[in-house]
Order: sequence, then structure tokens, then C-alpha cells
Amino acid sequence: MPLQKSVSPSTSSRSIVQITFFVLLIIVGYVSAFIPGKLSRFSTTSVNKARLTPLYSSKEKNLSRPERKALERKKKEKQRGGTNKNKDKHYNLHSTKVSELTKGSSAEDVFTAIKRAQKRHDVHDIRNIATFLTEEVDDSFAYGYRGSLLARLAVAALHMSENESASKAIEIRRRDHKCSMLPMESSAIIRGLLRVHNTTDAVEILEDELSLPQDGSPLDSDKNRDIIKQRALSLGSVASRHFFEGEPCMAVTSCKMLVDIGPLVQKAGLTAEELNMPWNRIIQGAAQCQTGIRAGTVIPCKLEVVLPCNLVYSVLHAMSVFPSDNDDRDFESLSNALIRRTVFITGAVDMDGCPEADRGEVVFIGRSNVGKSSLVNMVRLFSKLHLFPT
Repeated sequence: MPLQKSVSPSTSSRSIVQITFFVLLIIVGYVSAFIPGKLSRFSTTSVNKARLTPLYSSKEKNLSRPERKALERKKKEKQRGGTNKNKDKHYNLHSTKVSELTKGSSAEDVFTAIKRAQKRHDVHDIRNIATFLTEEVDDSFAYGYRGSLLARLAVAALHMSENESASKAIEIRRRDHKCSMLPMESSAIIRGLLRVHNTTDAVEILEDELSLPQDGSPLDSDKNRDIIKQRALSLGSVASRHFFEGEPCMAVTSCKMLVDIGPLVQKAGLTAEELNMPWNRIIQGAAQCQTGIRAGTVIPCKLEVVLPCNLVYSVLHAMSVFPSDNDDRDFESLSNALIRRTVFITGAVDMDGCPEADRGEVVFIGRSNVGKSSLVNMVRLFSKLHLFPT
């Protein structure tokens, strides 16, 4: 009887486990062949390729260390999808206190930078500030103070004869911040434009931003009072500038506009101290221009403007409708400008003996020994001539 080999249960189970393991390996191999994802990146082939790829090319090896570092940064940015276009630009300045401007800068930083650039006459900084305010930020910058900063920039740029930057700032201010423009800022821009002889734009801003209040509007409101005040000061600047520059027609026209605004000044309750009109300078300009007309160096323009016999009278007419602070310097300037020479005509003891009333007259009335004759002699530039009995 042949012998039969007995198989133990433990041996058969071990064989089944081995067969199952090999089957699983075959299945995993087929699956990984069709999935190029995470399993394939751990393959030895990709690792070997990474090891064989050089970090720098032959040309890049000759670069200095800072240049290689910069090249590495560019490669990293390229791998991330390019440079971040939303990154804030930095506008570098020469100032040590405010060395750069970004979208995170405050209104005080920009104001300080403008003030410093104007004081130092730094054209580089004023141009960078102009680019920053006109191109980099919008009307919401600095909690809505961008309009005021543009006005300050325009004044500084005009002071430095950077007319292009000033013109752009003025245009954007009027376009984007018309509702928040302050009369004081408009008046400052007008003076800046007059300084660079740009009368056309100055008059345009005067009529647009400092126009008279509408009929029925309360003149004593803070807003209207400020508009009337700044308009009067701006007209005074126009008159003064054109008198000194030998353009009497525009100056006299401005004085007539001051005469028209005088009653509104009175109704608004503005005082001479609040206005602080530059009457003395306007008088001096008118006197200088009148001297030029007499000498033939100043030729009146051909506009249909009737000039007075003496340009100072146009200023005196404007002064008469404005509140007066009775400044002795103003009256002294008027006397020096109007009284050029004195001529003794006659002495009269009654009204019938008085000269013909064909010019302005002044009467000195007072008690005896109060100085009437001394005053008359001072005006006439004589020391010992008594015209009237004391």
C-alpha cells in the first residue's frame, strides 16, 4: 500500500497568502501605469532626472552672487505665475522724513512731502508726488482729502513753474472733487496762476469755483461768507498783479467787479479785519501803472474799458464800498498817488470866490491852532505858506 503525504492546514494557508500577495502586486502595477499623478512622481526616473538637471547654466555660472540671487527670484516669480500686478508701487522721495509714498501713506505724509519739495524747490519730488496723486490713488484716498492735496500740489507746482503737473492736478481736482472744493484753496490756485501769467485759467476758476451766491441764498451763511471773502481777495490779486505788470484795462475791470461785490460784502457782515484786503499794494500798483502811462512806457490795451484820469481813482471807488479799517498807510498811499503837484489858484472869503468845481475837493475844518495850515502845507510840500487864517 503506497504511502500518502499529508498536508497540514498551516502550510496550505501560507500558500494562499503568498498567492494573494502576488496578485495584489500585479494589480497595483497595472493601476500605477495608468495614473500619472502622485504615484508617478515618486518614481526613480523622475528623481534621477531632478538630480541630473543643473542649477545654473554655463552663462549663469559667470554671474556674480547678487545677480544669481536676482535671477533666482525672477525664476520663482515666474513659477508662481508672474509678478504680482496688484502690488503697491513705491514713489521714492529725497526727503528723510517721508522717503516714499504708497497707497498706505496718510494725508499728512503727502502734505509734508509737498511742503518740503516746495521749500527745497525739489522738481524730482514734486513730479513723483504729482504722479502718485493723479495716477496711483483714486478719490477715496486719505478719507476724501485727495482734493485738498491736489490743490496744495497745484500751488506748489505753480510756485516751481511745473505747469504741466499743476494743470493735471487742477483738472483732476475739478473733475473728481467738485463738491468738496474749498474757496480758500481755489483762491490760492488763482494767485498761483497769476504768478505764472496764466490769467485765462485764473479768471475761469474765479467764475466757476468762486461765483457769486444765487439770489435768495443767505449771504450770512458760513459757506457764502467764505465764497464772497475769497472772491474779493482774488479780485484784489488780479487788480494788483495787472497794475504792476502794466495792464491797466484788466486791473480796472477787476476794480469794477470789486465795486459790484461791495454791497454783498456789507450784507454778509464781513468786517475789514476779516477781509484783510491788500488795498495798499493795489494803490501802489495803480500809481506805478499811472506813472508808466504818463511816461509812455505803458500803453493801455484796446479793450472797451474806459480808464479814469488817474488809475488810483478806480481803487478809491472800490475802497469806498468796502468796510474800512481806517489804516493810515492806505490814506498816505492815496495822498502820495493822487497829489502829484500843487498850484495856488486863489484865496476866497466866500463861496462866490471859490474856483469852479471841475475836480475833487477836500475841506479841512477845525478850531484855531489845531494844525489845519500845517496839514495843508504838508500836502503842498511847502513849509511856510499860510493859505487860510487860523
